Amino acid sequence: NELMEVPEALCHLPRLAYLYLGRNGLQGLPPAFSCLQSLRCLWLEGNFLSHFPRALLRLPDLHSLQLGDNRLTRLPAGLPSMAGLRGLWLYGNRFEEFPPVLLRMVHLRVLDLDRNRIARFPDLVCLSALRLLSYDHNPVRQPPSIGDAVRLVGDGAQEFMEARQERLQSLQHQEEDEEEEGESTEAPPAAPGD
Repeated sequence: NELMEVPEALCHLPRLAYLYLGRNGLQGLPPAFSCLQSLRCLWLEGNFLSHFPRALLRLPDLHSLQLGDNRLTRLPAGLPSMAGLRGLWLYGNRFEEFPPVLLRMVHLRVLDLDRNRIARFPDLVCLSALRLLSYDHNPVRQPPSIGDAVRLVGDGAQEFMEARQERLQSLQHQEEDEEEEGESTEAPPAAPGD
């Protein structure tokens, strides 16, 4: 494909659920793109998008959005209106700081920010649904703070996850020891007839 723009006819397929538009010359999406209300997965990687396409904000049921290898530098404040979004791939863009609006994307399970220019990540514990965060090839000094269920991919991630696993195992052993101590200090039941 070498599409420079999305064909208008494509926007009038109301039951379209999966659409691959990657590796084209797209610089934006037409407003009519928001008519694709059944769209669940959209691939737009490898285009020339320098602005987040506004039409996407009117697709609340989109689950997976692939925007890697574009020219994005920021995300719109209205991004949380995409309440169905579970996976967001933003690798290979031009973000110089972590987009703060992502902190309001509480249903995201996968977030890929590889190959950007982000030097510092905020505390991401608030993203309780997050299960995978990829931040490789960013100039960060340490892994982001995340919830215990999140798998990290990036510089220092392996050491961080090993230390987290040791900490969780230590806590589990401590709880088991406390339970055993509690059971052994309980008074034995009185014998019948005493």
